[in-house]
Parts: sequence; C-alpha cells; structure tokens
Amino acid sequence: MQTTLTKALGTLLFFAASLAALAQSTGRIEGTYQDAKTQEGIFGGTVRLENTAIAGPTDDKGHYVLPNVP
Repeated sequence: MQTTLTKALGTLLFFAASLAALAQSTGRIEGTYQDAKTQEGIFGGTVRLENTAIAGPTDDKGHYVLPNVP
C-alpha cells in the first residue's frame, strides 16, 4: 500500500512539474522588414513587439529575430 501511494504521488509531482515547465516556455519571432515598393530589406531598422520591452535590430538584409517571446 505504501509503495503504491509513493508511486502515485511521484507520478502526480512529475506531471505537475511538467505543466509548470510548459507554462514558462517562450518562443521567438523572426522575419524580414522590407520596403513596400522595392521589396529590399531595410538595414538599421528596429522591430518592436507591441506592449512589451522586446525589440531587435534588422541586419543588412532586413532580417530580424525577437527571442524569448512569451
């Protein structure tokens, strides 16, 4: 009986920890910032995620990456 209870509690704790880890996961957004007419990448721009402090610069081809997006 004690072993069964210990296994059940261990399993429950494992799943609870897994759910907590999933809730804290982040992603990333990446893309290209381009001129609407020429379709050329815009160098030196800054892409910001609205209502956050997350921002990133564009490279010489207009490519940007915003890491750690909640």
